[in-house]
Amino acid sequence: MKTRLLIVGTLLFTVQFFGQGFSGFRVDKDTTDLAKISGNGQSPNFVIFPNANNSLNLLKFLYGSQNNFLGQAGVTLGSNSGAVYTELGGGSFLKLFRLSLGVMVSNTNADTTEEEQVTEAYQKLVSYGGNTVLNIEYPWLFYKNDNYNFNLLSRFFLKGTADLPAMGSTTDDWAGSGSVGMNFYIDAETIPLSSADKDAIKIFFDSNTSYIIGTDVYQKNLGINDSKFLFGQLTAGLVYKSLKISFVFATFSSEPSLRNNKTVAGIQGVR
Repeated sequence: MKTRLLIVGTLLFTVQFFGQGFSGFRVDKDTTDLAKISGNGQSPNFVIFPNANNSLNLLKFLYGSQNNFLGQAGVTLGSNSGAVYTELGGGSFLKLFRLSLGVMVSNTNADTTEEEQVTEAYQKLVSYGGNTVLNIEYPWLFYKNDNYNFNLLSRFFLKGTADLPAMGSTTDDWAGSGSVGMNFYIDAETIPLSSADKDAIKIFFDSNTSYIIGTDVYQKNLGINDSKFLFGQLTAGLVYKSLKISFVFATFSSEPSLRNNKTVAGIQGVR
């Protein structure tokens, strides 16, 4: 059953691999919406705590449009686990926020049921959170230079996740979590590979810190001592043309078992 679900998820990812979704700045981006940011001392190059109109224009610039259907997609791979994520839809909410709903299918080849359970739960934690994910974000800080050679973005987020047995969870019971946190994303452009190639490789760094409250089943699945805990991760990688490759190289947490647990690699399409 889980193998079939992973195949379906892979097909969804393949169809949407080159879909829309923020995952790295491109020099040839349409800056029409970004140029509309004005007032309150804001400028298209630097935005902090934007009002509704400015936030809406910034979100449209970051994600390509005000509303997206079947948007960003990605695959993450651990040492003995994998997951496929597809955003079903996303759009502006009260002009200030972006609300999105996504689904994830995961699988593991761990040796025992208990190890399988913990491995799959950790895979979900460091990727998108669960096999059903509701996310609300507010881009409170944005900076770019004139040529998009250096970019900085920070977002506050609220997230709710649910692991539904019908969607391939290792346990028969429902597990859920809620979290609040902040994300920082920085990228910088390197030298183009050739004079004929307009797309240079971008290196990026991403930090994510959140406070998570989970159900008893969520706690059990992760094999942790407390259902309320702090968790953060550091990610680095490369963006080139329509491809983003990333590695979660460090994790930190109030739960000792979640600190620098496993390296997780990811691949995602860039619009």
